[in-house]
Amino acid sequence: DHAAQWETSLTMALEPGTVATDAFPERDAPNPPGVHGKPVADITPQLAADNLRRCLDGIVHKATELVGQAAER
Repeated sequence: DHAAQWETSLTMALEPGTVATDAFPERDAPNPPGVHGKPVADITPQLAADNLRRCLDGIVHKATELVGQAAER
């Protein structure tokens, strides 16, 4: 993913004012040149929040695992 759905949705969730949704292609249109991944036109505020939650859940899971490993030493 480069500037496509994942990266753009995380940016939208964290700093919504920095994402120019008016520059998104029409639905069902291909991504602009240089944008590689799932279509940016499919991003919604809910998808942005869901993707951020997935990312944070993964970070918490890994941090918990690492703290547990450190405690075992």
